Amino acid sequence: RISVPTLLVWSDKDVAFVQETLEAIPPYIDDLTLKIIHTKSHTPFLDKHADEVNRAILDFLAEDK
Repeated sequence: RISVPTLLVWSDKDVAFVQETLEAIPPYIDDLTLKIIHTKSHTPFLDKHADEVNRAILDFLAEDK
């Protein structure tokens, strides 16, 4: 079980991790922030979505938790 604030960046069309995988995760993380990136990329932080991923990370780190 994960009990610290956690950011999960998820590609909504990723063929490696299907929707059922995402649905199974939240019960194991007490304080989950989910950022969905609209792409099929498995590595959105390396491609054209890098700015969106970086913004999600910075926003998450700036939250008062």
